[in-house]
Amino acid sequence: MKLNFMSCRRASELAAKQCITALSRGERIWLGMHLLACAACRKIGLQISAIEQTLRLLQEPDATHEATGGPQLSDESRRRIQSVLADRT
Repeated sequence: MKLNFMSCRRASELAAKQCITALSRGERIWLGMHLLACAACRKIGLQISAIEQTLRLLQEPDATHEATGGPQLSDESRRRIQSVLADRT
C-alpha cells in the first residue's frame, strides 16, 4: 500500500490557513501526519504561530498608546538605553 503524503507547500498553506479559519477534520489529520514526519514544516508552523500572535498583540488597543498617540518607552527602559549609550561614549 502506497501512502501519498502532503507536500511541504500544501502543509505550509494549511498551517497559515488555520490561523484564519478552522481546518476540516481531514485537513487537520493530513497536516498532523505531515508534521510528524517533517521537522522543517514543524519549524515553519511555529514561525507562523509566532507571527500570528505578534499581529494579534499589535491589534489590541492599549490605553497608553491611545493617550500618547503611539507606543512609548517606559522610564526604566529609557534609563537603561541612556546608560548604555553613555557607556559607549
